[in-house]
Amino acid sequence: EIRQFGYNLFEQPSSSFAPVEAIPVGPDYILGPGDEMSVAIWGKVNGEYRRIIDKDGKINLPTVGVLYIAGLTFQGAKGFIEKEYSRYYTDMKINISMGNLKSIRVFVVGNVQQPGSYPISSFSTIITALFAAGGPGKVGSMRDIQLKRNGQIVTSLDLYDFLLKGDKTDVR
Repeated sequence: EIRQFGYNLFEQPSSSFAPVEAIPVGPDYILGPGDEMSVAIWGKVNGEYRRIIDKDGKINLPTVGVLYIAGLTFQGAKGFIEKEYSRYYTDMKINISMGNLKSIRVFVVGNVQQPGSYPISSFSTIITALFAAGGPGKVGSMRDIQLKRNGQIVTSLDLYDFLLKGDKTDVR
């Protein structure tokens, strides 16, 4: 029996290809509404605060008040929070880490098994979104999968590069 190559990859349950949630974020991770931050301070003052970035992109921390951090990188936000606290306290230590990460809603359209809107992890990739939608349809293409933002093509993905060469170049 002759079968179309590669489509059986998407026959597995999508959970087997889901991104791992309990991984550290890199310094270039972009913060956004729904991301949770943990701020621990010790020294002359002690405190531990868990805050979720609200829909306006801000968190409220004791002493320093409201800080707008959505759109900053994780490294940039850490520096910003440390700077704000250093205005009020000297001889203190601070540790900032991420808690739960936001999910994003993507629309998978075109010739896929189940087109629609899917909530996926902020660490997800184009391939993860394809798994959520059941993969490309049989009359669709695995050669030109496009990621669009604001109506503009950000990148195109050739799944055969992944299947044949192991090229995992993929865009979050």
